[in-house]
Amino acid sequence: MAKLVAFFCRPLARRLIIVSSTHAKRLTWGLIAILMVPAFVIPSRTPDWPAWIAGAHLAGDASRLYSFEESERITRTFAEPRDGVWAFVRPPVYATLLKPLAWVSVRHAFFAWQLINLVALTVALWLLWPSHWTPLLAVLFPPLLVNFKQGQDMPLFLLAIAVSAKLMHRRPFLAGAVLAFLGLKFHLILLLPVFLLMKRAWRMTTGLTIGAIVLIAGCFALYGRGWLPLYFAFILENQKHLQNPALIKSFSPAWLAIVVTAAGVLAIMMRRIKDREAALFAALGMSLVPAPHLYPYDVVLTFPLLLFAVRKVMGTTACPKRQKAWPKSEHAAVERSQRKAQE
Repeated sequence: MAKLVAFFCRPLARRLIIVSSTHAKRLTWGLIAILMVPAFVIPSRTPDWPAWIAGAHLAGDASRLYSFEESERITRTFAEPRDGVWAFVRPPVYATLLKPLAWVSVRHAFFAWQLINLVALTVALWLLWPSHWTPLLAVLFPPLLVNFKQGQDMPLFLLAIAVSAKLMHRRPFLAGAVLAFLGLKFHLILLLPVFLLMKRAWRMTTGLTIGAIVLIAGCFALYGRGWLPLYFAFILENQKHLQNPALIKSFSPAWLAIVVTAAGVLAIMMRRIKDREAALFAALGMSLVPAPHLYPYDVVLTFPLLLFAVRKVMGTTACPKRQKAWPKSEHAAVERSQRKAQE
């Protein structure tokens, strides 16, 4: 009788599993699509995405790229000026990567930019924790909503973190090279060297160093020797027009004291945190403490640490299939050792 019930019930159970999995996938995509509401329906009145459009149009010439007059000339054709102008404050190699946005209309460029960030976020979430809980946590994480509302690029940095975390155990050199992408916002990763030193991640350090050298060399190769003074002068001038200036001036005694204190606290944390992935996420989160300038969307860098904490609390791993495979392999190894002992 039991075999007869199993014969008829197993196909039904499999069907239910497939249906529930399908609904879960639809729910996942539905939750991620919610992030498009602040991006397209209720965008900010003072967004940041015009700066990327300006950088795309001015790529190739550092004197124009880091000019307030040139930026205003580009952005005033499609956006109302705010307190100052939209300034492209990334290293020039990033403007070259954004060059395709200048090949289409501003409206199409805006849609493409937001979709690129949405895809980057989706891939990052899948790499960090392929669970149906992850999109829900993303939707409920305010910095991500602010990011899409402003048209910022933090999902690209989140993707770099996710890829690096995925590679750090088997390919530490490549993990460091990918992590070099965060150097485009170097003021947010000031404490990353503490992680590399305390965890003795020498291969990862080598990859990070070479990746940074490649980015810097690309800037010099594409924009010549004159881009560096223009870049720093442009950043310093832009600080005067920010709506939320830094509370503590960079390189002041108070700021240096905060950096040293945060580095000391992080060093103690690195000794206690055994998991390298968690240590990396903690270092990126702590790096926001001494950051000279911090905006709500910059807090997106703490999202991997949040996912890791929730994942541990729920008692799951990043890959449930591997979790099921490990006990079998360990059991087989024990059986082999016992057979050898008996022989």
